[in-house]
Amino acid sequence: MNMRPNWQADCPRCVASKFTCDEHYRPEIECPECDGEGFIRTNQWPFGPTCAACNGEGWRPMTDDELDAAAERQAEDAASEPPVTLAEQHRAAWEQKQELRR
Repeated sequence: MNMRPNWQADCPRCVASKFTCDEHYRPEIECPECDGEGFIRTNQWPFGPTCAACNGEGWRPMTDDELDAAAERQAEDAASEPPVTLAEQHRAAWEQKQELRR
């Protein structure tokens, strides 16, 4: 069974699917406190104390502030790029293929 960290035993949708439901899902990021290592380096030793932020896992669920910032960046990225039509994609692929033949 592959239960995610936010899986809720009292949620019937989480229990039924054996995975975290959409309501409880929270994306995970590499822990910025320990750079994804799961421990804090001290005095250049290879290992140190376990990272409290991720409980030694190296990954942790995003905080509400991180989720808000990620959603804002995603909205800005979507607004800044015009949509590309399928015809434009085919034309670009054809031009790239022609460049490779030269």
